[in-house]
Amino acid sequence: MRAHFVPAGYMKAFSPDPSAGRDSQVTVVERQKVYRTSVENLCVCKDYYSRFPKEDDALFREQEGALARLASMDPDTALDDLAPHLWRLKMRNRAILDATRYRTYILAASKAMNLGMRQEAVVVVAGSEELITSDDPLIVYGDGHPQEQCFILPVSPKRVIVSASAKFFSLASKSASGDDVRLLNRLACEQAQRCLIMQAAPANRSALQQMMSPVPQRATSGFVPLPAPTAIINYVSVNPRAPGRALSFIKPL
Repeated sequence: MRAHFVPAGYMKAFSPDPSAGRDSQVTVVERQKVYRTSVENLCVCKDYYSRFPKEDDALFREQEGALARLASMDPDTALDDLAPHLWRLKMRNRAILDATRYRTYILAASKAMNLGMRQEAVVVVAGSEELITSDDPLIVYGDGHPQEQCFILPVSPKRVIVSASAKFFSLASKSASGDDVRLLNRLACEQAQRCLIMQAAPANRSALQQMMSPVPQRATSGFVPLPAPTAIINYVSVNPRAPGRALSFIKPL
């Protein structure tokens, strides 16, 4: 049986008609191909959930429900304790390679890892630019331990969720500029494993060609406080102080 390693309820928010549920159509850029498909057929893995004990079902349902609600949230909505859901999403597709290691990692993180005091907000795109997402959708902004990082998740073409360490970041605005959207989309291209997901392919041919370029060789930053073998799970993180990597709505302290 096939199941989604990126929740269908999350991906449908990038469709022109999310009300169609799993039949919602999105545009996909994968390698040198651009095509339309339903979220039912996207980011799926055979026997994904069967890799986990039955008692994990509630955790997956809780995460998927939380992510599906984020797409329509108002910027004034008070958010609380989203960081664990976002962190699980980052690790979720790693289970394709090693479910046992993933489960050990997630349970340890859920029970023992304190993500610290965080600022969480809905940030809305101000102009006509639209956000895209990928099969590895969570952007980890900042180096070091997750307690020191900002988690950024595009949840629709016009909304992005931010969960940032209050000690290391300051939330400067709840509005994303065109430059912010272009940077976030570039980061989505850089960290995608196989495909990008969006409402429609860009009309600009050069922008489309950039998306269709092979994913570059990337350095990875790993979260290492847990004992081996869980410590070897790696993920891409972004240095917010590097040239061309600054966002207007979140500032490193």
